[in-house]
Amino acid sequence: MTQEQPLPHHDHDGHHWKEPDRVRDYVDRKDREAGQRNEVFRLLTALVPAARTAPLRVLDIGCGYGPLATVVLDEFPHATAVGLDLSEAMIEIGSPRMARFGDRFRYLIADIGSGLLPDDLPGPLDLVVSSLAVHHLRPEQGARLYRSIYERLTTGGSFFNIDHMGAGDDYLQERYTQARECLEPPGGVESGEPRAPAPHNHERGSVAVHLEWLRSAGFQPAGCFWKRLNEALVGGFKPA
Repeated sequence: MTQEQPLPHHDHDGHHWKEPDRVRDYVDRKDREAGQRNEVFRLLTALVPAARTAPLRVLDIGCGYGPLATVVLDEFPHATAVGLDLSEAMIEIGSPRMARFGDRFRYLIADIGSGLLPDDLPGPLDLVVSSLAVHHLRPEQGARLYRSIYERLTTGGSFFNIDHMGAGDDYLQERYTQARECLEPPGGVESGEPRAPAPHNHERGSVAVHLEWLRSAGFQPAGCFWKRLNEALVGGFKPA
């Protein structure tokens, strides 16, 4: 059994989401998975330490076409949100979907590849969320992003990230891969759809790594609130 090793430096590859065909295929697949995905999104909103009537100022990092921001704004009807994304193709698909929120939602085009939030981001923020975006960053950039988020949050604010995370152990990764093969049909969610590859053990930060990033940034307490093989929901709170 191999213990968790330092994560390698790999290129920030979020720019492939600028390819329109890739984006459309991705959104179509995620729309078919919406039921299971929204359960985790609703769990995230249930963890937010605020009344449902609170006028939260929300940031969704890697917002894409808006699925997570949609659930947050539906659950908190007085909240406003900024959707941060670098993909104009994603924003083109997301804009008509998010139009029903009017001035409660707007997009901001920005690249978090450096691990820093844009200077022109309005703030302070009460809630920061992200789904399937941070894993594109190198480890040092991920840790820097968590620090940047903490600095932009108001006291009492919170941050939650749903993402692909490594197992932290080669033997566990083998079990995760085996479980995926047993639980998922050969063609993925629907027949004919290729199965998405599982993240390699050392290519992405494990839950333990993300929790360390959170605590080092200042989040107290921080925890893992949901996990299914290589996907997990982690987050933390900025002390009031």
